[in-house]
Amino acid sequence: MQSKEPIYVQDFQISSLQLTLGVSEHGLLFLAPSDQLVKEKQQYLWQQDLEKTAPYVAEFSRLLSHEKNSFDYPLDLRGTAFQQRVWQELQKIPFGQTLSYSQIAQNLGKPTAFRAVANAIGKNPIFFIIPCHRVIGKNGQLTGFGWGLPLKAQILQYEQMKLGHAAN
Repeated sequence: MQSKEPIYVQDFQISSLQLTLGVSEHGLLFLAPSDQLVKEKQQYLWQQDLEKTAPYVAEFSRLLSHEKNSFDYPLDLRGTAFQQRVWQELQKIPFGQTLSYSQIAQNLGKPTAFRAVANAIGKNPIFFIIPCHRVIGKNGQLTGFGWGLPLKAQILQYEQMKLGHAAN
């Protein structure tokens, strides 16, 4: 029997959203709403270690409050080479801005691969830090967000509000 890889987890709340963060020995492995981590609970040996996780939670809080523009702790991205390219491209989308799936595909040099891009975005394990919420349909509509379109709309509105305060 193969033993499960240990990861360090911490539950925390932002507004009304309960989140769970998982950190491996290599970096942030996942960040998602707590009730949506069934696969991760089966795949890894969950351990509590605030010394390992608290810096990641604090960094996420600074990013969310727009005190910082980047997440400066390592990410442990596990996916195909294409998924990782898509996730890296998502991290280039500035706070408060959006791109379409087609634009992401074009940026990757694969203009017809928008469905593959959408699939890769759907596998994003790191909520907000890899900002899949900033990807919208070609017509400007909110589409495809694994954690629910109402949350996507709320996050985009929050970013716009933060940008408005920063401009004042």
